[in-house]
Amino acid sequence: MLRLRERDYFEAHEEMHYAQIQAAERVAPTLHTHEFFEILLLTGGKIDHQINGHRHTLVEGSMTFIRPEDIHRCRPVRGSECHVINLAIAQQAITDLFAYLGEGFRAERILNLKLPPTVKLTQSAKRQIITKLEQLNAIPRDQTAQKRTALRMLLFELVTQYFPLVLRENGSDLPHWLHHAIQEMRKPENLAAGLPRMLTLAAVSPEHLSRTVRRYLQQTPTDYVNQLRLNYAANLLSHGDLDILTIASEVGFESLSYFYALFKAQYGQTPRQFRRSHQPKLLD
Repeated sequence: MLRLRERDYFEAHEEMHYAQIQAAERVAPTLHTHEFFEILLLTGGKIDHQINGHRHTLVEGSMTFIRPEDIHRCRPVRGSECHVINLAIAQQAITDLFAYLGEGFRAERILNLKLPPTVKLTQSAKRQIITKLEQLNAIPRDQTAQKRTALRMLLFELVTQYFPLVLRENGSDLPHWLHHAIQEMRKPENLAAGLPRMLTLAAVSPEHLSRTVRRYLQQTPTDYVNQLRLNYAANLLSHGDLDILTIASEVGFESLSYFYALFKAQYGQTPRQFRRSHQPKLLD
């Protein structure tokens, strides 16, 4: 089997190489593996992707994080033109990035899956990545240090923003729509809007959301949203001086007494006690 090696793929000063390709058969025409990592983003059309013995169709906006030793190839879907961005990354660059991010990132969520993680980007996210690559093309070829830094910044964004998968304990990843909803619910404006916003983001029926959240997260959607709110409130109490009423309102609790009851059940302390024990110099 064809094995692509770093010494044959990267120039001496390179740790990453990117290409914009408009023919699927030129991306990975035969089954192969490689020493390096690869991020494959389909910016237009469809591709038949064979990976580790499985086959599936990548559609516009699909982005896949391919690991060393993954065995794959790409073929065009009949009648569909494709446009692909391919970012090849030396192993050491990924090792350094994961080491910098630390244990909290849990790199094994990416490395130990049977199939490489794939996400579906929004149109705006896809456009932003394309724009950043176009900006890379404007950097003169002799300015290798500047281009290297720009590529590192892009890699950091792609890995941390799009591939921090939320997993079950048994190691399987969430449905893409639920992963998207969970990521978006971490934003303050969505958190304050609560369960109705989560339903909108998930774009499924309340019954389907409830069944899926119970299956993957072992709790109800309401309990999940409240847990997010309490976590956010605890951080505000620990790292700021907003008064407790404002914090409760900011995370979406209309009843202060309900907020107090849930917070004490979660942390074993009232919000006031929690603040004093974590930041005793702050006054509320």
